[in-house]
Amino acid sequence: MSNIILGSGIVGNLASDILGGDWVVLPFKKSRYYSFDIPFADNSIVFNKQIDQYMTKFTNKQPIIIKKPLSYMGQLVYNDDGLRDKYLKKVYGDVSKLNQELFKTTSSVYQLSVQSLLSVLDEKNKVTRDLNIKKYGDVLNIDVKNRLINCKGGSIEFDKIVNTIPLNSFIDLCGLNHDLVSKPVYFYFIECNHDMEGADDIFVADDEIDFFRVSFIRKNCLLFWSSVHIENPIFYFGKFLSFNIDILDVRVIKDAIPLGQIPDLNGFESNKIFCVGSNSQWDDNIDVSTCINRLLRFNNG
Repeated sequence: MSNIILGSGIVGNLASDILGGDWVVLPFKKSRYYSFDIPFADNSIVFNKQIDQYMTKFTNKQPIIIKKPLSYMGQLVYNDDGLRDKYLKKVYGDVSKLNQELFKTTSSVYQLSVQSLLSVLDEKNKVTRDLNIKKYGDVLNIDVKNRLINCKGGSIEFDKIVNTIPLNSFIDLCGLNHDLVSKPVYFYFIECNHDMEGADDIFVADDEIDFFRVSFIRKNCLLFWSSVHIENPIFYFGKFLSFNIDILDVRVIKDAIPLGQIPDLNGFESNKIFCVGSNSQWDDNIDVSTCINRLLRFNNG
């Protein structure tokens, strides 16, 4: 029997690095969020003493503070719990399941981006990953009862699985039914002369505004996050930015925001199948730092 890691994005690469070489990595598509030059997700790793020893493999620089204020009626606001609840309700609907500590307006983060970490791990795992792609090919289905993963290149009998692909896709591979609900995110890259008043991200709480987050990507470039398609982005964003603007690109990722109650994964875990990652656990509380901690604890038994 083999121990299997499903997926080759940032969490799959971390699992391969932390769990060791006796685990077989079955790649899927490239990371949905971090394979782009400008990543479509939070690109920082929150400082956590529980993962600090592991992170020193990649960076010895001291953590830095980044600012993520809330925006309401044109004003930037810090440390307002009521406004944070309003923002979370706008994006997720039900805020009762959310760990609000992950939505603090300032965070201590490592001086290493998720994308940079992925690049290092991706290069390290490249040879093994490419061999497995050639040997096994695409995963066709997973027979949990008989503990088989059926691929184009043959079947693999498994003992344990660490799943890092989206939970809805994984359940589909297992031939099971689910009622998981999600939202897409439309990403608008906008060129304009705006420094966001020194903020790294702004969380927009106004219900009547279509976008819910703005990220400072680089000088003169902002990334707007919206859960709806905006028909005329030049006109729409021009109402909020008192500068000349240009739309550099627009992309969409389906099923980007998991909604509803966090699913009970005990049935999978009793079958030695462990899901790790925000979309894999269908829980937007989970960031990369949390994934690293979960994998370290899993590796230590």
